[in-house]
Amino acid sequence: MPADGAFRLLSSLGATVGSLSINVSPTAGRGVFTTAAVANGETLLRVPKRLALATPEIAWASERISAVNDAVGLHEHEAMACALLERCDGGADETGRHACQATRKCTRLLPSIFVPGPAWIWSDEHLELLASPPLKARCRARRASVQRLSENIHRLWHRRPPSTCVSRAAPSYGSLAWAVAAVTSRAMVAATSNGRRFTALVPGCDLLNHDATSAVTFMIDDESDEYIIRAAADLPVGAEVTLSLIHISEPTRRTP
Repeated sequence: MPADGAFRLLSSLGATVGSLSINVSPTAGRGVFTTAAVANGETLLRVPKRLALATPEIAWASERISAVNDAVGLHEHEAMACALLERCDGGADETGRHACQATRKCTRLLPSIFVPGPAWIWSDEHLELLASPPLKARCRARRASVQRLSENIHRLWHRRPPSTCVSRAAPSYGSLAWAVAAVTSRAMVAATSNGRRFTALVPGCDLLNHDATSAVTFMIDDESDEYIIRAAADLPVGAEVTLSLIHISEPTRRTP
């Protein structure tokens, strides 16, 4: 999707976009920049909760995915990846209704391919070019885990027929690899106003590049049910808006 179209799409789906635009970043390809001076405390982006994918909501992944979780236990990032594919495919939620059209549209904001992408999705030939043996080992382990997930899904896919009218083939290894790459490279930890923390993939917020010294805050407002990015300092015109991201690329938790 063209850079200018991302925020337009979000706005059409109910998000509130402040003085922001997407432009070339001097350090990280594309980035998000201010188009006007921003005062400390000013809201830069509000994204309705219904447009995001968060760990409290991964339970609505299909009954077939639930069967895989029951049988082998999915890591958090694996369950989120499966739920992401459900959204892309228009899967059904826990009440049997189809996932809303707005959330499916948001998946178009994700890259269709990741170039160069996380190292674990590289070919064996390119992996051999990595100078760090520990990194190479972690990449091979991640690839193997996605391959096992693919095998388990295909093995268990027909054991629990869905109660809804949805009937699809099991996702391919390539689809799972894309979804895992999207989740592990773009999801972040959100904090609610009452201190609760969970992992979320939030359209628009994931466009911000990482900076440990970020001058914005990221949280969810329980009252408005929105994810909010707010300036934590005065920002001049043309400043890149970055976020201190906490990824789940090295998961340790499993879904309940």
